[in-house]
Amino acid sequence: PLMKAASANGHIRNYQLLVGGIQFLNFPLTYLFFLSGFPSFTVLIVAIVLSQCCMLARLYILRSMINLSAKSFFVECYIRIIAVTLLAMLVPWGCSLIMDECFLTLVLSTLLCTISSVFIIYSIGCTSKERKFIKEEMSKIKQRFNK
Repeated sequence: PLMKAASANGHIRNYQLLVGGIQFLNFPLTYLFFLSGFPSFTVLIVAIVLSQCCMLARLYILRSMINLSAKSFFVECYIRIIAVTLLAMLVPWGCSLIMDECFLTLVLSTLLCTISSVFIIYSIGCTSKERKFIKEEMSKIKQRFNK
């Protein structure tokens, strides 16, 4: 959505130069970390950090283009995402501590993770307007099955 907002405004050059330039750093930075002896999962960490840098760059550019409040965007999006992520991790983490490693644990952990994630996303990650929309859509689906 942020890229679409920049495109609709017609001032996409600076946006693409800055965000694309940051994304371009993925390969050289990862290569430097590998040369320094870092493990293979460093690729993911570098990609995540650069992704967040791109998000900050997008917010910086779009605040003047479309009067986007970076603070409200951060509070409305990031705080919810962090809360949902941390809470959704608790159930599978608890399962992994309690149960032995086996296929049944994998299945049970996946099932519990899915159920807890859906519940947490619905209750914490969604606004009241979004919850109302979900309820309406679920009732439509239920009506289709009852016919």
